[in-house]
Amino acid sequence: MEFIVLPDHPAADAVVALSPHRAGDKVIRHPSGRPWVIGSWHDEELTSASAGPNAVVLLGRTRIGETELVRKLAAMRSVTDIDSLSRSLHGCFHLLASIGGQVRAQGSLTTVCQIFHGSVAGVAVAADRPQSVAALTEAGIDEEIVALSLLSPTAPHPLSQACLWRGVTSLPLGHYLLMPANSAARPVRWWAPPEPSVPLAQGADTLRRALEAAVETRTAHSATVSTDLSGGMDSTSLCFLAAPRATRLITYHHVPLDPSNDDGTWADRCAADLPEARHVKEHPGTAPAWYAGCLTTDEDVEGPFPLIRTRAKLEHLAKTMAGLGSTTHLQGIGGDELFHARATCAHALARAHPLRAVRQVRVVRSMSRWTTPATIG
Repeated sequence: MEFIVLPDHPAADAVVALSPHRAGDKVIRHPSGRPWVIGSWHDEELTSASAGPNAVVLLGRTRIGETELVRKLAAMRSVTDIDSLSRSLHGCFHLLASIGGQVRAQGSLTTVCQIFHGSVAGVAVAADRPQSVAALTEAGIDEEIVALSLLSPTAPHPLSQACLWRGVTSLPLGHYLLMPANSAARPVRWWAPPEPSVPLAQGADTLRRALEAAVETRTAHSATVSTDLSGGMDSTSLCFLAAPRATRLITYHHVPLDPSNDDGTWADRCAADLPEARHVKEHPGTAPAWYAGCLTTDEDVEGPFPLIRTRAKLEHLAKTMAGLGSTTHLQGIGGDELFHARATCAHALARAHPLRAVRQVRVVRSMSRWTTPATIG
């Protein structure tokens, strides 16, 4: 999927003329008739609705149908009314709305779906990929930001959100891009982290229901679903959530190279509790090793791939599961990060609340196997 978004502006057609056209590009128009969304996507990735001068487009995975979307859209009078819709939907998608001549473009809170924007001949342009905007603005790469992106484990916030292309801006987390018809585009905050006041049991129940809805959304249109079964908490949980929702389930486990790693033991125990699933197990040497193929140019020029060490393994996994009939693969990447803070967070916490940070710093030091001098430094 790849697309650009244009405001309901008289010069939108001129911007379209500047964009590189590809065979098969699709066009969604504003209620006014001007071009709005241009790009390529599969039919199952699109959910759209219109009601009078208003229209909404969802590009990605979601469960809401066109009829319900029309009903919700009919009650909306401004782009801020989209907040309630955005909070109620499950899945991973871009949300684009054209309400009374104003455009709202936003991605997901996880930043898996992002919005980037710039200006072309005085007209705001947004896209799901920075290079799509850069192709229109003739922007070059910002070498300093590239170097910043190579920091390990990651650059500190908000530097980690900087765009790699000059003249192209990434939308901040929790914001949507407001694109008025006759003025400059600007980010508008619609979400902020809630206060940490929910009891642990209630939070666990909320997380469980959110994961159930997320897995159900991603498995609804796939007859065969595959999942990682590493033996860890993140991917293993997804296996058990997917099992009752998938018509056919395939699990994948790569046997650890280190014999002292007990992930395999837990994976075998969990596989025994999923007798209806097909369990695929690969041993070291049958799949690419870490860092394999790193010297090969990556066709995706959005930026340095954060999981570069496992790129070849991920490609091998995708081909293996596709060969077995899977059309959707679930992974637990990012699951662990929900429950422990990264080193950059501990650094910020130590500066703001030194005493409260002691416990978190000790956790980071233990997990990273740092010496005391290295931790302090």
